[in-house]
Amino acid sequence: MPQDEHDIRQKGWTKDGKHKKLQVVLGILVDKFRNPLSYKLYSGDTYEGHTFSDAVNKLKNEYQLSKLVIVADSGMLMNDNMEEIKKSNYEYIVGDWLKSLSKEAKKYLTDKSNYTKLILGKDNKGDDVSIEYVVYQYKDRKIVCTWSSKRAKKDAHEREQLKIKAMKYVEKPSLLEQQSAGGAKKYLKIETSKVELNMAKIEEDSRYDGFKAIATNIEKVNVLELLEQYSNLFEVEHAFRTMKSHLEVRPMFH
Repeated sequence: MPQDEHDIRQKGWTKDGKHKKLQVVLGILVDKFRNPLSYKLYSGDTYEGHTFSDAVNKLKNEYQLSKLVIVADSGMLMNDNMEEIKKSNYEYIVGDWLKSLSKEAKKYLTDKSNYTKLILGKDNKGDDVSIEYVVYQYKDRKIVCTWSSKRAKKDAHEREQLKIKAMKYVEKPSLLEQQSAGGAKKYLKIETSKVELNMAKIEEDSRYDGFKAIATNIEKVNVLELLEQYSNLFEVEHAFRTMKSHLEVRPMFH
């Protein structure tokens, strides 16, 4: 039976490939202490990035806010959303796509000799916890790019897992007709007669191990404060994790 177009339950994109399931999209705003500020349900076929403008305007009107600093991940860095931010004169701290920047910018931001060490605090053993960063002016925004050895190891490990998965399709190409290669597909060169690893792509991705780019239009950048504010996005993930576990709101795909 076709789904009623006015029903909020619709078939939409999901991260685990269950595109034929009915779902709703939940948008939630929380503060850095995990307190929910506002929420709204959207039709299940709504792209998560398209919830931004509506959610921010609702928050601004409800709390009569005169100034907002938008903190969001790279999934919200869409042209429409950025235009909305600029038009509204909001300050922002958002994840940026390092690989999508100009060749000159990528060369500068992946050159570790341009980086400065920043002490973030102490670990449980009393040793310094540090990160390396650089600030780069790019068009109408500043890019604060950081590098850490811990993230570099994580990136390398995740790439190796995708490479192992991709090898399954190289050894048995017929699997591609039966199942999706998912993220491993980017490491495959698929031709009519054969499937092989895309070594150039694997090598290219390795250049970015450990790097994380954050964009901001804040005039005077305090790098430590900026990183702390961006790290608060973890509280959003925690809020959804609470709903999944304690409130048993399942299944959840985003």
